[in-house]
Amino acid sequence: MKRIVFVLLAVLMSSLAFAQFDMQTRCRDLAAAKGLNTTPTWVPIATPFVANDINGNEVDLGAILASGKCVVIDYSCTWCGPCWTLHTSGVLEAINEMENVQVIWVEVESSNTTAQIYGPAGGSTYADATQGNWTLDANGNPITYPIIDDDANRTCLSTCMSLYEGSVPSVYFISPTGYFCDIYGVDYGIYSFDPNAVVSNIQQLVNSYPRAGQNPTVGISGPSRVIKGASATFSASIVSVDDLVGTASWTFQGGNPATANGNTASCSWDTPGTYNCSVAVTNTTGTTTQNFTVVVYEMGATLSYLENSATYENGYSLQGGTTWGVSFDAELMAGRQYLKDVDLFVGYPGAYTLNVYQGGTTSPQSLIYSRDVTLNSSNAWNKINISGALALDQTKSLWITLSSNVSYCMAVTNYTGDLNSDWVLYQGQWMHFAEMGYEYSMMIKATTADQGNAGISTLSNVNLNMYPNPTTGILNIAADGVKEVVVMDVDGRVVMTEHSNVVDMSNLNNGVYFVRVITNNGADTQKIVKR
Repeated sequence: MKRIVFVLLAVLMSSLAFAQFDMQTRCRDLAAAKGLNTTPTWVPIATPFVANDINGNEVDLGAILASGKCVVIDYSCTWCGPCWTLHTSGVLEAINEMENVQVIWVEVESSNTTAQIYGPAGGSTYADATQGNWTLDANGNPITYPIIDDDANRTCLSTCMSLYEGSVPSVYFISPTGYFCDIYGVDYGIYSFDPNAVVSNIQQLVNSYPRAGQNPTVGISGPSRVIKGASATFSASIVSVDDLVGTASWTFQGGNPATANGNTASCSWDTPGTYNCSVAVTNTTGTTTQNFTVVVYEMGATLSYLENSATYENGYSLQGGTTWGVSFDAELMAGRQYLKDVDLFVGYPGAYTLNVYQGGTTSPQSLIYSRDVTLNSSNAWNKINISGALALDQTKSLWITLSSNVSYCMAVTNYTGDLNSDWVLYQGQWMHFAEMGYEYSMMIKATTADQGNAGISTLSNVNLNMYPNPTTGILNIAADGVKEVVVMDVDGRVVMTEHSNVVDMSNLNNGVYFVRVITNNGADTQKIVKR
């Protein structure tokens, strides 16, 4: 099978500075084009702003919308490379020349001065850095759309804050009916720097924004994966200028119940499989039906992406210091008390660091386990036993990551369709392969257990006794060849480490702890109560 190797190069993330300031804003690169397949998410704007531009002219967003014009607003920072790329592309000028569309540019860095908008390029801090003269286009001609330096209260930004995610440029399309959507790096709007293509996409929004005489727009939130027998709740996000008729109507193939009414609905499934579901919403103009798929899982000991793969189709060469991994949603963690072992499929043998975290949706939150490992098997699964098993919080997501200080090849295969399976940490930012134009899934699996030492072969030769239990402070360990003692709290966090047969827990809070003892004959973990 042919293997394709991609190298993670800085050019893929050009100008990606990930700079931080008081709102934790970072630069945002343009996502790869995906085609015009997805309806944008429409939400109502907050109070329309009124502000003066840099020439002292009043810009009244509410009045512009009331006149029947659509607005494209670009929130940027003068120090931001991707913002400058957009500014010099000619895209904003082309949009501003459209009939009934007004462009507004807003500088949202709180520590800047208006002087940065005029350039020239230079500076090294947020208070003075700029890419150039933002009042001129790439040809040196004056910009004709309003340029605003937002105030310290971010009055302009607050109008669109419900969609703002702390990254610039953030570009939004605002309709005269008061609904707006994100158009930068998504399927509609600005997904390239071709002015003609962008104008065509904006025209589609001009023709289709929520208005009277339109069917409702429906978005769905809820789990895409459900454990067999567990109840899952789904919600419909509805945008309709016309009056709604009744409530949302749900159908759940193979579900219990099979149908439901209301903006939220709950369902469970008794049999694993993939089920086609839908929600229909009606207003006085017509009905919109939104289809979605739910995958129902059997509760088992293994959490996996590509568990059954015998080989990998593609390799991805990691630069030194790059991290990749997977996450398993909190909804899959119920009943999983301990992490027993982790299996990793890598292209090349070598030295790696395995980290286990719990919590977090778009990035791992709390580190509960870290280990340097040498993986010897090439193009094969490598099993890593978690000695004594690692206690898990069943209400939090589980993250498993792998990194290396030198360039090695990780193994990936065809995309599973689950965004949790393709995480990459690059220059301090967690992102998906899909956001870089690739569609792969990491080959990682984790085996869990409902007992602390279930199924771990390294435990069988350990003759271990810990006393007293409960203890008020001193814990004695009766075992031969003690190499290391690790004390963990109930969340699996390491709170102390010793290398002797006596552990002083006096400084720890009262409660339950898991003490893992590693000896020459193996390892074992026991529950200890501190009083």
